[in-house]
Amino acid sequence: MMSRASRYCAVMFAISALVLSSGVQAADKPEPTSKPKAKKYPAYPQVTGLNIGDPAPDFKLPGVDGKTHTLAEYKDAKVLAIVFTCNHCPTSRMQEDAIIKLSTDYAKKGVKLVAISPNDPGALRPDEVAGTVLGDSFEEMKIRAKEKNYPFPYLYDGKTQKTSMAYGATLTPMMFIFDAE
Repeated sequence: MMSRASRYCAVMFAISALVLSSGVQAADKPEPTSKPKAKKYPAYPQVTGLNIGDPAPDFKLPGVDGKTHTLAEYKDAKVLAIVFTCNHCPTSRMQEDAIIKLSTDYAKKGVKLVAISPNDPGALRPDEVAGTVLGDSFEEMKIRAKEKNYPFPYLYDGKTQKTSMAYGATLTPMMFIFDAE
């Protein structure tokens, strides 16, 4: 059964083919006397990211545990791994168990891991959430963290995405690793 969009495309194709085969020409349109004004869109923020050796940008984000987390909490970590991940991304979900294992395997060695969701749930297209029941809202993050028993903080940056932009996180999953310096 064809969808409405498919039927529309098929009909438009048939009409175009009939018009072309009949030799009918489109009416000449007069040249516009003035250029139409360009539509103004808000500027997309420039994401520059970090270079090797750059310090970790500070953050203050809500966690699924009900607390607000900051970079200062992890000042005693020998190594800090910050993973930008989310609920809806198939690659993030595919790597989720490996991230959990990394966190638990290296915790005794002084490695701290923090997961941050950079996504605004309202910006997702329906096709992007195919294959998952959970989207990227803060409430759905809580569900996912509980389901998978995350041994690390899962923080929400989707409201402003300032932290994600400061780090240069342009996709998920994306990991940044910092030493004690």
